[in-house]
Amino acid sequence: MKKWQKWSLGIIGVSVVTILIIVAQFWSNITIIMGTEELSGKKETIPEVVSQEQKPLAKGYADWVSWQGADGDGRSGVTGIINNWSEGLKKLWEVNFLCQGS
Repeated sequence: MKKWQKWSLGIIGVSVVTILIIVAQFWSNITIIMGTEELSGKKETIPEVVSQEQKPLAKGYADWVSWQGADGDGRSGVTGIINNWSEGLKKLWEVNFLCQGS
């Protein structure tokens, strides 16, 4: 057997043993994730599903989101909205300590 073959078999053997140790160590977590672990505790405390039907939050005209406004034309009926922002907004507060690290 050549030297590289011995090394390859050794690496494969160590890998298999390592994987088996990891699986044995985390077996309880693996069974929980896979959903194969038996339920523990009182099964009476698990609530039953009453209904699968989802009821809408609102009925009629308001049951669908109108992202283009109430009339669906992309316009707002609100008046008095500023459309010139050249002077900017009045500064209400300032933070000068962000992203400085420690």
